[in-house]
Amino acid sequence: MKRFLVGVLGILFSMVVPLRSDEGTRQRLEASIRFLADDLLEGRGTPSRGLDLAALYLASELRAAGWEPANGESYFQTYELRAFTPDKAEYKISLNGIPLKRKDFIYLSFGVDPARTPVRYELVFAGHGVVAPERGVDDLAGVEVAGKAVVALLGAPWELDPAGLFAYDRAVGKSVQTTVRNGACLVYVSEEFAETTLSKNPGSMETGFFREMEHAELAFLPEFEGKSTMGLGPILALTPAVFDRTLAKVVGGTYEELQKQAAEGKRKPRAVKASLEISIEVEP
Repeated sequence: MKRFLVGVLGILFSMVVPLRSDEGTRQRLEASIRFLADDLLEGRGTPSRGLDLAALYLASELRAAGWEPANGESYFQTYELRAFTPDKAEYKISLNGIPLKRKDFIYLSFGVDPARTPVRYELVFAGHGVVAPERGVDDLAGVEVAGKAVVALLGAPWELDPAGLFAYDRAVGKSVQTTVRNGACLVYVSEEFAETTLSKNPGSMETGFFREMEHAELAFLPEFEGKSTMGLGPILALTPAVFDRTLAKVVGGTYEELQKQAAEGKRKPRAVKASLEISIEVEP
């Protein structure tokens, strides 16, 4: 299938919006963001009609601002995308040599080409996995994460906002920090995914996001040979029980013990003598 994509939204607005801080500029920027974030664009999923509408809108903004097209007479660049539906795929995942059952995990294979699996990654344990220099926190400092899977626990050195979803102290933000360092995958351990927790409380917005996205169609660019083409990389979400069964011994503590150590700042990021293995088989 063919889809038309445009560059990063933030870069676009830095070029299109005048460099002055007046009310008109603020209103113009807010109006554009409200349009692109509206539910009518269906989340701008890849691929989707909403994404195409967003691309057309951004191209119109470039044209209106007087920017010349960079691709002949077009503001669009064409990519060939492939996609698959997780519900029609078979995931085979093992941690530390221990196979996981399908009910043990949620795997969001963002940007992953199933044809390039199976893959095997060494692990790095990063405590909470939060990177927030402005708050003096960098749980990935001093350890090489390139090509490895980063294990991060739910939480941060402060209380989490249940309504938070894309913040740097949630899975999405931790995945971004892993991906920009060329990490291969985020292994996210959260008590919010436990069935006992969900039976008492529907969980945070993050829980709902994972439950929805695990069934959503996923797209990837085959020409990029399995490398991430977005700031967000694949995420493997586990419950504390699964973590304790597979990784507690090699990491040096149970989920509860490591949470306490992370809160006290006693556990530094380090490589772990264990691996993550992933295979995806898609129905023809």
